Amino acid sequence: MTRRDAHPSQHRRRKTPEPAGAEQQHHQLDELGPGVVGNNSDQGDNFTNEYFPEMSANGRSWAGNQFNIDGLTATSNVTTGTLNWAPNPDSVEELTVETNTFKVDQGFGSSMVVNMVTKSGSNKFHGSGKYLFNDQHMWALTHFTDPTVGYAPFKKHDVSGTLGGPIIKDKTFFFASVETLRSLSSSGKQGTTFESPQFVAWAQQNFPGSIGTSVLSNYPVVGLNNISVNSLASDYFGSSCGTPATYNIPCDMPVIMNGAYDQSPYRNGLQYSFRGDQYANGGKDRIYGSYLNMDEGDLNPAIRKSFSSVNSTTSWAAQASWTHTFSPTMVNELGFFCRPCIRLEHSLRAILRSQHNGGGSWFDDRSRLVRFVRATQLQLARRSELGARRAFVPHRRRIFP
Repeated sequence: MTRRDAHPSQHRRRKTPEPAGAEQQHHQLDELGPGVVGNNSDQGDNFTNEYFPEMSANGRSWAGNQFNIDGLTATSNVTTGTLNWAPNPDSVEELTVETNTFKVDQGFGSSMVVNMVTKSGSNKFHGSGKYLFNDQHMWALTHFTDPTVGYAPFKKHDVSGTLGGPIIKDKTFFFASVETLRSLSSSGKQGTTFESPQFVAWAQQNFPGSIGTSVLSNYPVVGLNNISVNSLASDYFGSSCGTPATYNIPCDMPVIMNGAYDQSPYRNGLQYSFRGDQYANGGKDRIYGSYLNMDEGDLNPAIRKSFSSVNSTTSWAAQASWTHTFSPTMVNELGFFCRPCIRLEHSLRAILRSQHNGGGSWFDDRSRLVRFVRATQLQLARRSELGARRAFVPHRRRIFP
């Protein structure tokens, strides 16, 4: 009897190659699980922090979803039911969707539990490479697309690669993957208002030392087109314009202008992972370790170039485990993993700086110490289990609630 026959509510599906040009979203397979409703459309890509698969099962909402990577919980602690990492699909060996028969260590999952098992090295070197490219010229025009204009310009380069093999044959193996993203998106045509050049010149002459004049002079608007007059000085000051009461601002001077802009902000990312497996004692002992890292940054453009900002996030996780096989029916595992929350780390650095500047000790405050420990989310797991040995037995237990 196969495992699927024994647990009909559990759905296992191996990773299959994606068509060229497709978005690398292996979680599109989740919707194929029995009892799963919803879809995974327009939910981002592998570099999306707080990845939100819009799917659920068992009549529950998506907030009951749980995601595990080699036993490491990848479910967000901020937004329940969402995924912090969507690993490189070429590094995923197997994807399992469970919609029932949850184990005790999956107590946080009440909708669907998605278990991902990453690839490991073997006695033969193996790897893969992929390059995906997309831009506006590769999209077919529709009935609603103006053929004289087409789509707004955008561009996407996605490069990924994997490599695995032996370090010491029959004993030590490695597997590594990397994926990079370089893309430009279109913000679309957007309208805005801004100050007229004539008004800036008048302000420089009459209020040369003011903060407002300094901002308008040093941070001008850029990249605008379809410019037209929105309002004159007379529209704001009425009959008082042109008099000393309004510093003789001309009544026919354009003050506010209309404009349109279509910027192409970038969105870049880098994701890499490494896994090592060491076998000893005739294969009865396995020591496993892995490290995952994801960096993502996107530009928030502004009509004043210096006012643009960059949102960047970094997520990483490390785990290790020791598995000992006593017999074909007895397996013991000791595991550890660390999954920091970068946002908390930033706030902790600010607290440390403020305490240092004030001469106080950060660890004098017990609540801050607890937050520091929770920020790294140290979690240990140890278990004995009856059953056949698997590639990885997902298990974890929280030390702090």
